[in-house]
Amino acid sequence: YLVYGFLCVDTGFINTSILAAFGKEPIMWYTETKYWPFILIFVSAWKSVGYSCIVYLATILGFDRAYYEAAIIDGCNKMQQITKITIPMLKPTIIMLTLMSVGRIFYSDFGLFYQVPMNSGQLYPVTQTIDTYVFRGLLQLELFNPQQCRVLKSTPLDRAEKILDHCRQKGYHLITPQDADYPKQLLSLPDLPLMLYAQGQRSLLKELDNLPVITVVGTRDSSDYGRYVAESMSYDLANAGFIVVSGLAVGIDAFAHYGAIRAGKKTVAVLSCGLDVPYPSQTQKLREHILSGNGLILSELEPSVKPSKGYFRTRNRLLAGISEGVLVVEAPEHSGALITANCALEQGKDVFAVPSDIYDLRARGTLQLLRDGAILAANIMDIISPYLSRYQSYLHIGKQQMSYPVVQKRKRLPPRRPAVWEKKPPQKQEEPPLAIHPSVDNGENLMDWFDNHSAYTRFQPGMVLGKDWKEEKEQILQQVFQDLRDNSSKPCTEIKQRQQQAAQSGLSDIEQRKPVPKEQASPAQPPLQPQASFDPVPKEEHQRVLSVLTEQPQSLEQIAQACRMSVGQVTSILFELGVPDTVKMYPGQFFSL
Repeated sequence: YLVYGFLCVDTGFINTSILAAFGKEPIMWYTETKYWPFILIFVSAWKSVGYSCIVYLATILGFDRAYYEAAIIDGCNKMQQITKITIPMLKPTIIMLTLMSVGRIFYSDFGLFYQVPMNSGQLYPVTQTIDTYVFRGLLQLELFNPQQCRVLKSTPLDRAEKILDHCRQKGYHLITPQDADYPKQLLSLPDLPLMLYAQGQRSLLKELDNLPVITVVGTRDSSDYGRYVAESMSYDLANAGFIVVSGLAVGIDAFAHYGAIRAGKKTVAVLSCGLDVPYPSQTQKLREHILSGNGLILSELEPSVKPSKGYFRTRNRLLAGISEGVLVVEAPEHSGALITANCALEQGKDVFAVPSDIYDLRARGTLQLLRDGAILAANIMDIISPYLSRYQSYLHIGKQQMSYPVVQKRKRLPPRRPAVWEKKPPQKQEEPPLAIHPSVDNGENLMDWFDNHSAYTRFQPGMVLGKDWKEEKEQILQQVFQDLRDNSSKPCTEIKQRQQQAAQSGLSDIEQRKPVPKEQASPAQPPLQPQASFDPVPKEEHQRVLSVLTEQPQSLEQIAQACRMSVGQVTSILFELGVPDTVKMYPGQFFSL
């Protein structure tokens, strides 16, 4: 990955720093083979020098310092110390490393020839060595175990000859891994197909190694949205230079092929049955359009083999292996498209997913892919970007003319009811207030109606008073508090008047307070009525809370801290003062005047 950091087309150090400084165009290192003999030699030398430096440094650190101290005493300089002490003592190490290098002449560095080229099939001609060839052969060993070899030897070739004759008559092409036009992307599969049956333009197989290839898959039971996205994205990708590959199934696959054909480009279909079997029957006309448009139809099964459940999984691995990435348009939770996506992940390919309706069961699979880290494909640029650096000379990106068919709009969900905190306060109405009750006429007095209907003790929801009533209510409250303050000084004035009268008459204050006999009382004076014990003076705690409250809402804890009272005391005082009349209350236990 260190070498990839230097050679990456779009972010590599060589293209972005060195070549850009000289005004040169970036080089596609992983698609052009002419540079790789020099790259491998340079990387091998770089690795050997680094390894040798560590070995030599460890050897030098093991030398006895007494030799150098004696040389300094004798007056030797640094060069003399190197030539007389260091190099002679390094001779055993130099000889040992030289012998090891000679013994490794016929040995190739596996990491250098397999991992540095990123296992790219296009670089096999210049990076394939004995080790990598054997390693790729070992990956395919399970296809040729002893039991299978015995079965192959015992199988007569008469049937194979009949299949060959049938393919010649039908015009089918047979491609093996030894052929030059065998797709190189499939060579990296651990279970690569030993035989491919092709119908159509065979030269398209050679183009699969040089052009970007994208596989478009999805569910058969697709929605209008899924079919629209599959066709429109395939149309744009084909116009941009991609080869669209799909499975020729009903639904998303069919519309992916339609999109490429509508763009006038070639497309490839991979079947889960033989070439002779018309499956599915709904896409036979589409199959004819693919063949007439110089497209290609592939299968690794014999021409007469009918579709089976196990063959679909086998076909899906080819869909993922033949392309650079897989685009999942719409797939339910258990879908063959997800199997194709998993095969792509196992093969190190990119997986794209189109976002869809979260309430649609047909899109749960694509949403699951997005949750697990698939690349979101909201437009074709999300798909083109990862391959733009590698296929810059093949891709044609411009303003596409979106001439898609109009899709019928889906039914919208019913509008969501607003939450409590989202409800807006009622707007001020300039019209006169409506009657509170249907039985109240507009001409009847509102207060008279309340007097006649004593059951209504407070306003019901929707009985919003106007602005004039609120202003009048504030004036009444201010007048009440003003009267309370005036009455608080009245008892003191009465006491002073009594004391002055007592001084003038010579009676004490206690004698003046004595009750007057009934016969001496004035008959015109009305009897005294018992008065309620109401303290007109506001309590000190109430005044303290009122002094803290402002028009800016404050939390209950802030008010209690400012008043130096407990939260419970402040709560009771606030409700004694009047919530929500005098004191306004807000969500979250916030209060203000």
